[in-house]
Amino acid sequence: MYYRLKTAEELLPEGFELGFDELQVGDPDGRNQKAEAYLRRNGGTLENASLSVREDGRFLRVESAGRSPRFTYVYNRSTGFWDSMEYEGGALLERPMELNIWRAPTDNDRNIKRDWYAAGYNRAVVRAYETCFEAEEKKVTIRTRLSVSAISVQRMMDVEAVWTVWADGTTDVSLAVKRNEEFPELPRFGLRLFLPNTMSRADYYGLGPMESYADKRRASYHSRFSASVEELHEDYLRPQENGSHHDCAYAEISGGGQRLIAVSPQPFAFNASVYTQEELESKAHNYELEPSPYTVFCLDYRQDGIGSNSCGPALLEKYRLDEREFTFRLRLAPEKDGE
Repeated sequence: MYYRLKTAEELLPEGFELGFDELQVGDPDGRNQKAEAYLRRNGGTLENASLSVREDGRFLRVESAGRSPRFTYVYNRSTGFWDSMEYEGGALLERPMELNIWRAPTDNDRNIKRDWYAAGYNRAVVRAYETCFEAEEKKVTIRTRLSVSAISVQRMMDVEAVWTVWADGTTDVSLAVKRNEEFPELPRFGLRLFLPNTMSRADYYGLGPMESYADKRRASYHSRFSASVEELHEDYLRPQENGSHHDCAYAEISGGGQRLIAVSPQPFAFNASVYTQEELESKAHNYELEPSPYTVFCLDYRQDGIGSNSCGPALLEKYRLDEREFTFRLRLAPEKDGE
């Protein structure tokens, strides 16, 4: 529900938007139906499709063996993530996928960032200890036991990663996390993907069109939104974390003939940017920023809240990402753009 100015005033025209309210619709199934359709899709029932797996040193090469769709995914057993993903002749990843726990500190992180730097969150390294896989005709399941730590600092967390690749190229992941409680709250937890920069269009259902976080969301509302990746950037004078969208049912990035849909059974957050978090962190002024050669697509279980610690109290406990255990489940579904 929108509220608009009925009669023009000296500085505001008639119809000027004054505010909005979100009203609960009496729908017995309040889930986003597009997201549910992607979650229900079963690549294991696809006819004339099958999978093959080949071990190549520290890599697993998962390939389609049927007629369509054609894809090749290369899994790195040293990191527990995908080094490359090619789908129907196009690259989905321009560089290896990463586990992501860092963000470019915000103005409000001025105090907590000292703890984050001391913990080594900005230089975290993922190490894989054991990987096993099970191959079926239309499904491959890969399990890897991981740890996250920084050089000269004790282990931050343990992660059990389970990847499932289906015959249509859809990939599911479950990341079960046990965090060392001696460490401070996390800046974020999720995946970082480096897509071709031709994939420059974002569509999502969640809180928008303004950026939103667990505790910074009142200027946003739930709907389906579409924007270019460049438009999602919030141009703060001092570069910092920006442009996240909280409470999403799905997010997709498309362009250059490719589309990648991210969907989860639980609400998640995402941001897409022409800048890496390292670039945002390293520059003191917005005019110094240099775009990366990629579309940087971050998919987060969630982020630590923004808070008000630049001039106020520390982040409220309910907005901290400090759970001892949690599981992040996500589905990545590639398609040819236009399908």
